[in-house]
Amino acid sequence: MNEFNDIYQKLYKECGIEFKEKKKKDTFKRVLFLIAVLFLIFLSIKTRNYILIIIAGVLIALGPIIIIFSFMEYKDLYKEKIINTFVKAYSDKLNYYPQSGVTSSMYNKARFDRGYDKFHSEDLIEGKIMEDYKISMSEVHTKRKEQITDSDGNTHTSYVTIFHGLFACIELNSLYGVEFMIKSNTFLSDKFGGRNKLNMDSGEFEKIFDVTTLDKISTLRILTADVMQMLIDFKNKNKVIPEIVLNSKGLFIRFELGNVFEPKLIKSDIDYDSLKKTYDIINFTIDLTKELSKNVLEFEK
Repeated sequence: MNEFNDIYQKLYKECGIEFKEKKKKDTFKRVLFLIAVLFLIFLSIKTRNYILIIIAGVLIALGPIIIIFSFMEYKDLYKEKIINTFVKAYSDKLNYYPQSGVTSSMYNKARFDRGYDKFHSEDLIEGKIMEDYKISMSEVHTKRKEQITDSDGNTHTSYVTIFHGLFACIELNSLYGVEFMIKSNTFLSDKFGGRNKLNMDSGEFEKIFDVTTLDKISTLRILTADVMQMLIDFKNKNKVIPEIVLNSKGLFIRFELGNVFEPKLIKSDIDYDSLKKTYDIINFTIDLTKELSKNVLEFEK
């Protein structure tokens, strides 16, 4: 693992100038296109030439399509160059596949959601961490179908996002059999958490997180004060609440972030902040895996 500033400098040196120039060229093309359309509109009004009016109308209609295709091309290049270089610079044991993602069957092993109707994943990061553990991490978007019937008897279908962010699965070599889930503490979970809700030793932790398990004694021995503080520190630093499941299938972590590896339209440089957040998330995932696997192994002895 390399330090973030070293990785960022490597990215900027290898790709930054190229992307800045491409963004400038794309912006210049869009401005030139707009000037041409405005000139045609002015000329058609002044000359009352209906052919020019039709041409201007066609160009206006094509404008959004041209912009969308331009951004898609830029996005693909951004992922191929920036994100791929970023992942390899972080660790040569990790690989990046922008068109692939974790499978729905892998996501379902965590049982984060009770059910969904649409599943999409992309931007797969895959490889090994800490030499021993296989990791699969990608952007995941799940949606639930909702149908509403109006007063005229017409049924309208829409899809509502359940989760959209980064999901990670780590295959642990040794699991004692204890299972627990850590999710964001909400008013409903606080009031109706049920008998499976676990009371922790940290009031600060309980304000943020809600832990449920069938094996309370084992879970308390694994979720030590160090683990709880790690989660609190990550939340306070990154303003993101990680949700965690440990079960017989592995360790699962997800982060509600929305789009993860998308370039910013308004920025011509490599986005420092979003890459730093991704770097911190990978670090957190590795550190948490290290701490939890150590606690599980100690508990098994």
